[in-house]
Amino acid sequence: MKVLVPLQDEDGLWHQVIDKPASYAEYSCTAMIAASMHMAIRNKWIDRSYGRTVDRAWNAILARSEPDGTLLDVCESTGKQKSETEYFHRAAVWGKDLRGGAMALLISTTR
Repeated sequence: MKVLVPLQDEDGLWHQVIDKPASYAEYSCTAMIAASMHMAIRNKWIDRSYGRTVDRAWNAILARSEPDGTLLDVCESTGKQKSETEYFHRAAVWGKDLRGGAMALLISTTR
């Protein structure tokens, strides 16, 4: 978790290629990381100081979620790619996405 905190951007998101700020800020990884952090705090596996990081991510998820289910910047489903460049070319979904929606539900139910 210590490694992930500095990789969170100013808007509270992590990026599609997690350690490459040039990749786009991504919805589903942000939700998954924040949910994991929150569960770890709740179970006392990590200290409460990570709560601010979780809150920033939650606010970013809320800002990219519309009441009709439209989500902004969910990476299309990604299997193993052959190169880093191929990860950079994964499309960002702007619309309804079941996988992204599931990740939003995950973070919303851990809070």
